Amino acid sequence: MESCCGPLITTEQPLGIVLLFTTGVLISLGHCIGMCGPIVTAFGLTQRGRGVSGWGHVPILARYHTGRIISYMIIGAVLGLVGSATRLAGATQILQGGLSILAGLFMLLLGLGLVGWLPTASWVESAGAADRVGGWIRALLNSASGIRQFGLGIANGFLPCGPVIAVALTAAAAADAVQGMGAMLAYGLGTVPALVVLGLGAGHIPARLRTRFFRLGALLVLVIGLQLSLRGLSALGVVPHLKFGEFVVW
Repeated sequence: MESCCGPLITTEQPLGIVLLFTTGVLISLGHCIGMCGPIVTAFGLTQRGRGVSGWGHVPILARYHTGRIISYMIIGAVLGLVGSATRLAGATQILQGGLSILAGLFMLLLGLGLVGWLPTASWVESAGAADRVGGWIRALLNSASGIRQFGLGIANGFLPCGPVIAVALTAAAAADAVQGMGAMLAYGLGTVPALVVLGLGAGHIPARLRTRFFRLGALLVLVIGLQLSLRGLSALGVVPHLKFGEFVVW
């Protein structure tokens, strides 16, 4: 561990990875089924129309989800590199603290949007880039090519999405490309099970239950955003660090 103001996502602090994975699981049971569900369902129906059945769906879905998670990891790496610029500057602790506060505040704003108290999440998902990425998805949706199925996952991963952007901010706060990739990998893997079940045509979760899962996921986004903000404030000496033995909360 680097210091008390170090990144949330570290191998020494696996709780951060667990939180992100759990966020992915809960968000996927709510938001992802609603937003990406139609894409995954249409993709599965297209493959079934070509005679694919049973275990034949497994390699197809594996290519799709591998592409989707790789795009998340690319986002994490890019934001981690942006954050790492603070390490190259002079007042490292001050800059890293400020970056952590900024990422945490944005994450809190997006988290509040996810629970419906602010329009921030809808702003992200209605961005102009959504139409362009949507065009790529439509062009790739009916393909029988393995490479294009992988490309469909890549395109889907870059679809503007409030939860993805919120979690990606932890990559910027980590200020390290590898840590950023790890953060997005953990989140992405958490979203896989529900979408695989949906892709196989076996997923049906009542709307009320989906809403509850989604709100729990949004709550975790808020918890991580608050943790990042407090860690940044601690780095600047505004609030004291909170530690339990070797474990740093912020």
